[in-house]
Amino acid sequence: MEEEPNYHVIDTERLAASMYDKINNGPIILSKGACRFSYSIFMVPQVLKDANPEAYQPEVVSIGPYHHGHNRLKMIEEVKWHYLRSLLSRTKTSLEYLLKAMVSLESKARECYSKTITLSTRDFIEMMVLDGCFLIELFRKVAGLVSFEEDDPLVTMAGILPFLCSDFLLLENQIPFFILERLFELPEVLGEDLTLSSIAIKFFNNSMCMPKDILDQKSSWVGNHLLDLVRTCFIPSDLNNEAMGTPRHVIKDDRVKSRCPWNHINYLKVCIAPFTSCCLLVRKVRTRFIPSHKKEEAMDKSTTPMIHCVSKLQRAGIIVTPGNNNDSILQVKFKHGIIQMPTITMDVSMCSFLLNCVAFEECYCYYKHFTTYLTLLDYLIKTPKDVEYLCDRNVIVNNLGTEEQVASFINNTGREFVTHLDCGYLYDLFKEVHTYYGKRRHVHWASFKSTYFDTPWSFISVLAAFVLLVLTAMQTFFAAYQSF
Repeated sequence: MEEEPNYHVIDTERLAASMYDKINNGPIILSKGACRFSYSIFMVPQVLKDANPEAYQPEVVSIGPYHHGHNRLKMIEEVKWHYLRSLLSRTKTSLEYLLKAMVSLESKARECYSKTITLSTRDFIEMMVLDGCFLIELFRKVAGLVSFEEDDPLVTMAGILPFLCSDFLLLENQIPFFILERLFELPEVLGEDLTLSSIAIKFFNNSMCMPKDILDQKSSWVGNHLLDLVRTCFIPSDLNNEAMGTPRHVIKDDRVKSRCPWNHINYLKVCIAPFTSCCLLVRKVRTRFIPSHKKEEAMDKSTTPMIHCVSKLQRAGIIVTPGNNNDSILQVKFKHGIIQMPTITMDVSMCSFLLNCVAFEECYCYYKHFTTYLTLLDYLIKTPKDVEYLCDRNVIVNNLGTEEQVASFINNTGREFVTHLDCGYLYDLFKEVHTYYGKRRHVHWASFKSTYFDTPWSFISVLAAFVLLVLTAMQTFFAAYQSF
């Protein structure tokens, strides 16, 4: 009788040697600087891509290495060469001069990407010069510093500018900002006293419509890349100062601070950023499979204050009104039962920008301002009726489609990312709204106003009843008085 083979017998020495080879070879997909502070341009986590794949893909132009060479984006590649020729001829700058400057920055630029860039040095340098000069020259032309030539391809494709603006703000479609700054400084152009940040922000403001006071404050700021620059413009100054502080749920006292310095916490977060997809996947599975009533019970027992949708908040007399138009959309306030939210225009470009900001924050930022803001919208909006209410109040300008489409976008987005509200910038607002909603007198007063003062006719009825009651009381009083 043949002896059955023992499948449990393995050559451990050979297996160990194979594993040591993999250990020593290092990462293949991740860049070698994947646990350093240097990298800031990421591939969007697949879980986020699955929910809104079109929001992260360039439509007309490739910037940087991630989408470089795609056939569907080659039309604008020819425009880039036209713009490079225009810049060189106008500034009398040597192309060799630009290339030498980029060679010295190649290593630093490669370390900004979380994924290993397989382009050769020659191709990588060419891409940085071509993409960077195209961006800078386009910003100059839109800002009015340089005139559009008659043979400029973009003149005959004027409708393409909004698509370019959206593509420039995709997380996977970036080059480091220091590359742009270096290229901006090299050609010495007389009469230009504007910064790269100011002309870049002016370009994006054509479609983003940022408040003027925010534009004036941010003109000298820089970011890791263009998406980070525009994202920073929406963060009010007081919130930027707050972001330098200590998160509530990580460091409680000075003794812990000394053991766990802020830069160490950031370092740990940077190291685990490539694995954010795992956390997102777990949250997605949990959200899909836990019954809704169980989720509500978990919310009630949570120590983090949650707020209800607009329809329920109205029962406690809480209303939502448009805030100051000069404020950033992130500047949400709550006072005396009123949530003030600056008007936001919901269209395809804004939705893409919000999602890419969230993706960047999930991978890089400790304080997640846009993630927290979208979480607030996710709580406020549960049905198309909630969207209709916010549109009627001019809190949302709906250029996306129907109320159902806006509600679907907000709710689908809210399920795909991880939020820690206890260290979010809206923590106090969530807490105040939650406390206000929990007081019964507000609910009773709101119910009374809704019943008796909701329409002019109900108010007239209440007033008539009150007058009748007063007259009856007076008549009774005088009748009793005369009897004495």
